[in-house]
Amino acid sequence: MVRQVWINVTESPYLAFGDGIADDTTAINNAVNSGNRTIVFPEGIYNINRNIIFPKATTLIFAYGARFRVADGVTITINSKIRAGRHPLFVGGGAAVTQTNGTTVFPQWFGANGGGAIAASGSIASGSKSLTLNLTPSYLWNDQSIIVLHAGIAVTFPVPAPPSLTIQGTTGTTTYSYVIAALDKRGGITATSVAAQIATGYSQLDYSHSVKLTFPTSLRNGWAVYGASTNPSSSRGLLALLREPTTTWADTGNGPIDNSAPPWVPTQPPTKSMNNNLITSVISGEGTTTLTLKDAATTSVTSEIIMNNDTSAFQKSYNFLDSGAGGTLDLSNGTYHLMIDSSNSRAVYFVSNVRTVSNEQAIIQTYCNFTLDNTKIFSGKNGAATNWSFEGITFDGGNRVNTNEFAYWQIISDGAGPYTNFEIKDCEFRNSNGKALYFYSGNCSNYRITGCHFHHLNSNAMGVAGTGITIDHNLIENILLATASSYGSAESIILKDSVSCDIHNNRIMNFGNISLGGSSYKQISIQSNQIDGMNSGIGIGGKCEQINVSNNEIKITSRGVNTGHAIHFEQMTLGYDLSNVNVIGNNISYDGEVDAITIAASDQNRIAAVNISENTITATNSSKNAVEIRNARELTFSGNTINSTNLSTDVGLFIYNGASIDTRWTIVGNRIPNLNMWVPSNSICSNNSVGGIRLNGNRSVVSNNELIGASGSNTWGGLLNVAGSDNVITNNVIDLANVTITSLPAITENANVTNNIILGNQIVGVGTRKDVIRHNQGSTVINNAGFNRKVIELSAPPTIGSWNVGDRIFNSTPKAGDSIGWVCVTAGMAGSTAVFKSFGTISS
Repeated sequence: MVRQVWINVTESPYLAFGDGIADDTTAINNAVNSGNRTIVFPEGIYNINRNIIFPKATTLIFAYGARFRVADGVTITINSKIRAGRHPLFVGGGAAVTQTNGTTVFPQWFGANGGGAIAASGSIASGSKSLTLNLTPSYLWNDQSIIVLHAGIAVTFPVPAPPSLTIQGTTGTTTYSYVIAALDKRGGITATSVAAQIATGYSQLDYSHSVKLTFPTSLRNGWAVYGASTNPSSSRGLLALLREPTTTWADTGNGPIDNSAPPWVPTQPPTKSMNNNLITSVISGEGTTTLTLKDAATTSVTSEIIMNNDTSAFQKSYNFLDSGAGGTLDLSNGTYHLMIDSSNSRAVYFVSNVRTVSNEQAIIQTYCNFTLDNTKIFSGKNGAATNWSFEGITFDGGNRVNTNEFAYWQIISDGAGPYTNFEIKDCEFRNSNGKALYFYSGNCSNYRITGCHFHHLNSNAMGVAGTGITIDHNLIENILLATASSYGSAESIILKDSVSCDIHNNRIMNFGNISLGGSSYKQISIQSNQIDGMNSGIGIGGKCEQINVSNNEIKITSRGVNTGHAIHFEQMTLGYDLSNVNVIGNNISYDGEVDAITIAASDQNRIAAVNISENTITATNSSKNAVEIRNARELTFSGNTINSTNLSTDVGLFIYNGASIDTRWTIVGNRIPNLNMWVPSNSICSNNSVGGIRLNGNRSVVSNNELIGASGSNTWGGLLNVAGSDNVITNNVIDLANVTITSLPAITENANVTNNIILGNQIVGVGTRKDVIRHNQGSTVINNAGFNRKVIELSAPPTIGSWNVGDRIFNSTPKAGDSIGWVCVTAGMAGSTAVFKSFGTISS
């Protein structure tokens, strides 16, 4: 007998009904046990009321519309290959599992719709399970989970009292009026309060002129704020949606959010309370305008919005793959709407060894609930996951309002962990309040975030920690503060306690920065990133070892809110040390009150072996120091170029407490035109081209530098100001030609400094200056060309040349009874008008 290649389960001898009424368990079991390798299921609903195991050698083919309805308490084990379109296969209250590893499934097989957040609109009467649709939807399946807005249980919150209003900033004569409504986390909203009004508002509100609302102590899960139609246009309509803890909110004239509000929040002030949402599923009526629901409505609604709910389908998909120790969840083109459980603020638990991937740009859109905090869309099952990924998916938080910031995470590694060997790749994250990615907890290791696009997020793009981290080739833009304002920026990438992290080739645009906000870091590389930020670029705190910040292009704009920085190290807390750090090859430009590179520590023993080299800094309209170091030792500052267009700023390199001992800096080969540079104790400063130098400590060597004068006002008293002792200042070229302060000498020693050697410097452009080097008697000043007090050696008073008063000639052939030398007492030409007198007599 020839075995049939495939069998139809509805044909003889199996005769499954597929009518959704009869029990087809026996017929399907007989087909499975027939020995045929391929079983075909025509369109229909096949009730399975007992456990069945489909063997690995079998292939199951489902026609469109064919599905298993698995009874409560029943488990079907599918080890077979499945050939089916993207439509429901496994519905009902029972479970579908597998013992086969590496299976690929679609969420539609478990009841997902993928048709977007809004499925249809319809009407239902109180106490009824019959939902009448306004139009037949393109697809709305039996057993599908749905949400009928405001058809659920009643809101239990009372109508709130009105808010109290105060004016912040300048007052005026414009009247502002507001009402508020209490939000229920299950989707309801109360009627609005009576209006609160104030008549002393400014004509156009902004961050300096606002109306502050202080909310009553009414019970609520959150607030909706409405501005009266008589308000100025930027203060009308639905203005804010806020969490329960919020006690105050300020109207700053940002305008209404009517076009961005989620469907369950009315854009006009509700005149009566609206019930919570009805979360249920479709029992029957697929393909018609009359659906029978699993649960009855609590209140009547007319032409109300019906939303898809794909949450349980995603969870069933993960549970299925988890039972087989992993596989792939493949998301086809579409928008999958996930509902957040209001009881625990969670949606879906992903599992180990599963790739969640879309090759068709699928969108996962979250039901937007402004009242929930600590919201977790995807989190690890049992608080751990290994060998997992999300790839090619758009995560849409559903929030285009951004009136408050709260703990909201698209993917989070919560629990004890571990979370290891995972990847977030080629995804888009948008429109959510809070971090898109949260990997602080869960003992994360060996993971990568690459090729993703983060935008219009309200807080941060990502928070990461752990070991073996790579963040590369991501585009991050419009990461905003809690008010969704460009007035300030939030961190794009926050890195907490980590070892071995590489952040490279990312582009951060239009607000945002990289921040190391933990307490301990080792082997961190931040390189080749483009940062177009506001107020800050890269901020690093904590105990840091082996940190590399290199080849980044950083552009910072300060809006005057806070003093900004391009690269900042903050080590002011006890135990926060900084060692073996490279800041190399960065291109930094900024406009406004910004420092380019800053290091702050409470004492110099915290900071060692820091290399700041080959950076290019361009400053515009900044009165801040380009580079500012607060306590550091063993620092190399070399090959940097600093340009500033602000003539009032005269310091390129500023050092706080630079007179401390054992600083051991090397300052070599920097180009800082028109700006001054500080040099700390025990340092080598050579081959720099600068406006001026302040030698701030002792035992340093300053040699072979070019000093050409600073554009800003110099109050130090000299282009090279010596504020310490025991220094060697030699072979420098000091050009006074473009120094407009004619009283400014080339070199000045401060009072009480001593034992410096000022030797062989060339001073040019002296002009009519009579006082070029101001030095103390305790220092040695010899052979400085251009110095108006020449010091040379001859065997007799000179006979040629021009001489100034005070020039000295030491006797080159001294013997007992001779003069020690000669001093010019009348300026002029030697042998003519110049007069020399001997000084000192050598004893016999």
